[in-house]
Amino acid sequence: KTYLAQQNFFIDESICYRTSKNQAQNIKNLPSNAIIIFSSAKAVQYFLQDFVWSDDFTAICIGEQTAAALPAGIDYKVAKTPKLSSCLALAKTL
Repeated sequence: KTYLAQQNFFIDESICYRTSKNQAQNIKNLPSNAIIIFSSAKAVQYFLQDFVWSDDFTAICIGEQTAAALPAGIDYKVAKTPKLSSCLALAKTL
């Protein structure tokens, strides 16, 4: 924001959306070989609060920042573009 002001760009800042946690809807165990799509770092955090990661799961992340939120040792794939449709297309290839 400071850099922009130095360049004579003045902006109004507003929060457009916020990721919030939904309660897991009666899902106790995920199936083996589940493909889990993460759309934000918060989604990773919330998922891992409710579920134990299994080594046979596959993580698909919408981008590198989301992937960085995964704990060490979890293998993941990153979508070609930061869109949910790209995540779904990648999941269909697995």
